[in-house]
Parts: sequence; C-alpha cells; structure tokens
Amino acid sequence: MTDYSRQNMLHIPRVPCGSIVGCGGTGTWTALFLAMSGCEKIKLFDTDQLEPHNLNRLPYTSDNMGELKTKILKDKILELRPECSILTFGNVEPINYSLLEGYVYDCTDKRAIQDALQDYCEEKELTYRRVGYDGDHITTLAWGRPQSTEGVEPEDGYTVIPSWVIPSVLVSALAVYSTHKTLNTKSFVGEIHDLFNMDEEEK
Repeated sequence: MTDYSRQNMLHIPRVPCGSIVGCGGTGTWTALFLAMSGCEKIKLFDTDQLEPHNLNRLPYTSDNMGELKTKILKDKILELRPECSILTFGNVEPINYSLLEGYVYDCTDKRAIQDALQDYCEEKELTYRRVGYDGDHITTLAWGRPQSTEGVEPEDGYTVIPSWVIPSVLVSALAVYSTHKTLNTKSFVGEIHDLFNMDEEEK
C-alpha cells in the first residue's frame, strides 16, 4: 500500500471517487494525478483508441497504438496504484450519465457533450470541473461554459486544437488541486493565475 503520511501532513482530504469523461491529453493526467493523490475509485469514459498524434502528450508507447484509451489508462494507473478501483466504459456511446459518480472531470473536446454533461451534473448536484486548454491557454472551470476555442471544428463537433504536453499536464494538475481546494485546503491557484493565463470561475 502507498504511504500517504507526508501528504497527510498537509491535511489534504482525498477525493473518494472521480469520473473522468474523455481520456485523452487532459483526462489521462487528471486520472493519474487523482490516483496518485489517494483517490480510491475512478471511472473512465472514452470510446476512442490511441492514435499517433496522442503520443506527444501522453505517457504511452507505440506498442499501445489502436488500443482503447480507457484500457491503457487503467493499466497505467494500476501500475502506480494497484489498490485503486478502476472501472472503464470504453464501449458505451453515447455516455450513460447515470454511471457518473463522485467528482466529474469533463476532459472532452466536443462542445455538445460539455454542455450536456454540465447540465446533468447541475441537475444531479454532482461536483463538476471542466479541464481543457487551447494551445497554451488553459482553463479549469468549476462551473460556467468554456470559452470557444480557436481550433478547427468539423461537422462532428470535435475541436482540433494545437497541443503539447506541458499545458495538458499543468491544467490537469490544477484541476485536481482545485478540487481539493474546494475541500478546504489552502489554494495557490490565484497566485499563478496571471503567470499561466488560466481562467478559473466559481459557481
């Protein structure tokens, strides 16, 4: 079992359960940071497979190409935290919102899904956090609609944005941290707001 004694010195309450919707650039790191912070149960939602353009920002190899992102992510989490309970929903489309549980992290690229997901969380009083970025501009929203991106949005609603690993990791770390912040921990998010051009809105 992982020793969290030093983390416990910070009086950081652990998120008991998190639902990650979208297991790409931000969803992968969000799930990993949740697991490494002591989250006991994580649900992963994504029907996509790993593609070559994903590798510039994800901790996977070409050997994983073509595999479901939920499966690869589950395996990676269990390498680090075998005691974590991981449930995957890689063949469920559209998303069955009734399966969402705990803190919901919206890591999707489709605006229609983002809107529907936030509406559902608001109706069911689930804690929602948007985790996204556009190039080097990152956004973590507790509530409130994300800004439109400068990416190219084809007819299927998928927004293609310029991506690299640093904003992806950074916004994911801030999203997990800011979730813990709502659990009464000291926040440093405001201190780096201007430095990283981050948008944060509270309900």
